[in-house]
Amino acid sequence: MSEMAALPNEITPYRMSVDEFYRIGDLLDEDRTELLDGVIVAVSPVSVAHGARAAAITIALGNAFGSRAVVIAGGSMTVDRYDAPLPDVSVLRPLLPDAGTYASVEQALCVVEVAKSSLTRDLHYKAHLSARAGVADYLVADIDGDVVHHHTGPSPGGYASVAVLRHGATFSIAAFPDIVLRADAFLAPR
Repeated sequence: MSEMAALPNEITPYRMSVDEFYRIGDLLDEDRTELLDGVIVAVSPVSVAHGARAAAITIALGNAFGSRAVVIAGGSMTVDRYDAPLPDVSVLRPLLPDAGTYASVEQALCVVEVAKSSLTRDLHYKAHLSARAGVADYLVADIDGDVVHHHTGPSPGGYASVAVLRHGATFSIAAFPDIVLRADAFLAPR
């Protein structure tokens, strides 16, 4: 098999907008792709460990917040003109009848990523994207590290604080400071 030559410098990749990405959704496996900085990115296949964690987190957050929020697993979220990530779990303000087809970052109270192979992207690019968009709480459940990274204090330059939570830890999100969440719900059972 021959190696593929690199693209010449004079070839400029096309930067796709979120609107274009959503319009071609029928041509893509929309559940397994996201748009990051105008580039369609394939999302890794969901392992049993990843799927189980995302399901457990979705249930735990749904139970904790009840009718005060809508908890969605795996739906695309419009952040800006060139970014439509596919968070594993989104906690949204209660939806209005005209909420639209896709969640918007303005609806997001909290975003959760479950990470194994995507840990670097989730802790860096997607964390910065969420901070820049003003998502108050951004959580990464690190499967291999068995910890939760809780990012708070969003600003255009990133999050002001990142707490690393282990089994037994408790925390709250800014939208619901009266509700205590357990890190155990985000981590593999012991």
